[in-house]
Amino acid sequence: MSSRPTLAIDGQLENLFLFQFGLALICFGLINILELPPGNTEKVFEKLDFVSFGFFASGLAALAVVLVQGRILWWTTPWLVYPLMIAIVGISIALWIETHRKNPMLQVRWMRSRNIIAFMVTGAVMRILLSEQNVGAAGLLANLGYGNDQLVTFYAVIIAASALALIISIFSTNAMDLRRPVIFAVALIALGSWMDVGVSINSAPYTFYLSQFLIAFAAVYFMGPLVFEGFLRAIGSGPAYIISFSVIFGISQTVGGLAGAAAIQAFTTIRTQMHYADMVSSLNLGDPAFSAQVAGTRNMLSNQTTDAAQANIGAVSQVLQGIQRQATVAAYSDLFFLMACLATAVTIILLLNYLYNRYHKRNPLAKELAVIAKMRETK
Repeated sequence: MSSRPTLAIDGQLENLFLFQFGLALICFGLINILELPPGNTEKVFEKLDFVSFGFFASGLAALAVVLVQGRILWWTTPWLVYPLMIAIVGISIALWIETHRKNPMLQVRWMRSRNIIAFMVTGAVMRILLSEQNVGAAGLLANLGYGNDQLVTFYAVIIAASALALIISIFSTNAMDLRRPVIFAVALIALGSWMDVGVSINSAPYTFYLSQFLIAFAAVYFMGPLVFEGFLRAIGSGPAYIISFSVIFGISQTVGGLAGAAAIQAFTTIRTQMHYADMVSSLNLGDPAFSAQVAGTRNMLSNQTTDAAQANIGAVSQVLQGIQRQATVAAYSDLFFLMACLATAVTIILLLNYLYNRYHKRNPLAKELAVIAKMRETK
């Protein structure tokens, strides 16, 4: 999430976490104050639900540990195999329990259907693509030395785009045509990513305003129609399927976001190392330009030390740091190119599917909408 620089002005994150905790408390209070309209209530939870939930939650938590710590400590860290095993075993046991229950909390067979898998994959892919903003652009600016106080306008642009997308989505969402906004959102991500390709070491926050505005708009604009589609599919199958929809949507967004951040971190790390190796291997110590760069840096350092050898070592070190920075920028440019290609491919796939359904006059949600219409008639 975007935050004011004052929340982390001292370099500590306690204030940020306290701010998030406060927001959670506000949400909890609003849930209790704003009561739901009267309706039918039934006792649907069973004791076995808590057992299944325990295994499922522990498995997802362990998977989150792997995805978060893997990109920080790197994936070859030996102890990461233990939470990975816990994740596999915990989730597998939970799904096995739910599959063989008479009254399952999670409708596993429904969750394995083609439409629901497509829904979950779409949500996860969207969250991975949106990592271009949360990890890509923000990460590049951080590597270029821009601090929170220099990114106020950058995040203000993102907030403005999010607010605009929310307003437009509220007034334009059509239950009969939920795929079009998602396609439009992916196309915006592709366009924004293409605009970021070719970044340089001289790139500044203002160079990302338009591209990140488009991506931030897409991040909110796709959410409503996607949630609407999943909810309609759940309601069309029965009220008992709402919990399964909530789980699927939560997993697609959470795991997709964590996996996207982890994949981007791994990609940029590997590409940075490759670019750095190529740049260093192509260096020619006899090149006049390189020699002049080292000499200029050495002259600046000579004011700080009288040791000529130490000044020369420091000069070469600073030049190599500059090369490292150039390699990092090149890696992020590769990342933007990859995300642009992926977003373009997803846009084409979704668009072809949308045009196919339009040509054959098919509504992917026709069955669910008919069931809901029948339910309304019986009331």
